Amino acid sequence: MVFTAPSKSLPSPSASVKHFRSLAETGVFVFDFIVSK
Repeated sequence: MVFTAPSKSLPSPSASVKHFRSLAETGVFVFDFIVSK
């Protein structure tokens, strides 16, 4: 998975962390759902 951000409009660090955390939480939820099956 490759994430590329436009060089002219880089998101603020807090926004990047928030986005990464939401992705991580989604990944953990899906992983837990698959394992619990």
